Amino acid sequence: MEVIKKGPEWSMDVECTGYGNGNDGCGALLRVTLDDVFKNQVHAGNETNTYLTIRCCECSVMTDLARNHIPSDDIPIRIWNNAATGVRHKDGGLCHPNELNLTSGPPKSPMWETS
Repeated sequence: MEVIKKGPEWSMDVECTGYGNGNDGCGALLRVTLDDVFKNQVHAGNETNTYLTIRCCECSVMTDLARNHIPSDDIPIRIWNNAATGVRHKDGGLCHPNELNLTSGPPKSPMWETS
């Protein structure tokens, strides 16, 4: 098989709002790609929710884009399936592994571990 023409890479324009993470974003308008989004699991009582999240390159606040693998016009299921697992950032919170130069292999400590 041969690719004649590659399809467009996914991107989405997002405002840094801090939605789902304290709502104290800086308001920057960000164009995000698969290399910017990561999965963020939150445990509350008997429920575990997985969020697709970004960390703002301007203020470092996290903003949730979607929840629980629900595809939409803006976020197709392939983005959920291929998004990296968030890792703990040295300054607190989570980030995409690329931000910490963890591009080879899975992170050693998934974001939901506390140690």
